[in-house]
Amino acid sequence: GLYEVLVTSGSCNRLSQPYLIAEIASDDETLNLYPNPASDYFVWEASDNLSLGEASMFNPTGLFLKQIDLSKPVFIGDLPEGIYLIRWVSPAGNTLLKKLMIARP
Repeated sequence: GLYEVLVTSGSCNRLSQPYLIAEIASDDETLNLYPNPASDYFVWEASDNLSLGEASMFNPTGLFLKQIDLSKPVFIGDLPEGIYLIRWVSPAGNTLLKKLMIARP
């Protein structure tokens, strides 16, 4: 379906662009994001020889930040603390969304 994110700050509201999600995978054992929370890098691990390729990273308001290569550690040290969304589309066209928290000591 089509999904939008509503972000509210005080009396201000903003709705993100609509995102078409064909399917949200719920098998957390198939794809793991760690460490989470992360500070400078995170790694996406797949089981069953799944080819990861690239994913998209979005801020909490749904704004596209960057394309990331999931086959190696992903540098996030240049981003402020907060919650981010990682969107990965499988070769079959299924979409997986994961939340990543960036927190520093």
